[in-house]
Amino acid sequence: MKLRQDVSRKVKERAMYRRNRRSRLRYRPARFLNRRRTKDWLPPSIRYRKEVVLRVLNDLKKFLNITKVIIEQVKFDISSIVAGRKLTGTEYQQKRYEGKSFREKVLKRDSYTCQICESRENLEAHHIIPRSRGGTNCIENGITLCKECHRAVHEGKIRITANVLSLKAPSVVQQGKLWLYRKLKGQFGKVEITFGYLTKKKREELGLPKDHYADACAMLNCNRIVSPVYLVIPRRRRPEINHPTKKHDEYRGFRHFDLVVAYHRTKGKLIGCVRSLKKSGLAIRTKFSDNFVVGYTKSKLLWRPGGLVYVL
Repeated sequence: MKLRQDVSRKVKERAMYRRNRRSRLRYRPARFLNRRRTKDWLPPSIRYRKEVVLRVLNDLKKFLNITKVIIEQVKFDISSIVAGRKLTGTEYQQKRYEGKSFREKVLKRDSYTCQICESRENLEAHHIIPRSRGGTNCIENGITLCKECHRAVHEGKIRITANVLSLKAPSVVQQGKLWLYRKLKGQFGKVEITFGYLTKKKREELGLPKDHYADACAMLNCNRIVSPVYLVIPRRRRPEINHPTKKHDEYRGFRHFDLVVAYHRTKGKLIGCVRSLKKSGLAIRTKFSDNFVVGYTKSKLLWRPGGLVYVL
């Protein structure tokens, strides 16, 4: 299942546009301190991930008789993962690094020494993965550099190849588990919960490879796959570059993810889904290429999917 990664940015961008619009008209009443969270509130990025699961199941319910839903719930000890060992007792309450700010903690951890030239003057804290590219303020994402080395890193003269431990995935997976369970319970009635170690044991007994679809087969006690594995993509309109409110709806009768049949002078008859709409032609996904360009006049629409797209 392909999930979007821009929910947080989209929410902030929407708030910016709405705030700007209200500020242009002086007679509009001010809007503040008039928000409240419902009991089942979730962060937008987490809620989206859980709603996609419900969306796919509701779509499959049109074609399949779903009598039971099995959920695999996982538990991650984030503190132990960061420490690299199993913590016990009061170790959970102890700080790993002393300091009030990100800079103080990074400098103290690195013994107030530049990690490139070993200088001890004009020290600065550098984010290995920039905040603009999803980096966090965790201490593992920081490194101590002097002013000259820091400038050289940003200019591209020095490259830092350190591996940063990312805790985004386990944190996201653990949130919203109870919310999803309640929603599934209300829609399908019979919902069972299993855990990762049980799935692993069953998968090894059945001799299945380590993959997501193999875990699903192990949860159902099925040792063979009778259908191909599909990639589920929620269909959405693509915005134009530098025009966030302008969308690519349709071009010459075709839309993204349309299933088309095309005739090529060397390849013959082709069937594929539309990947992009170019001026020179359609870029379609076929068995032998992900972006094969064919002409508009040589293409014909076969089927247009709805909200979800199933891609082999």
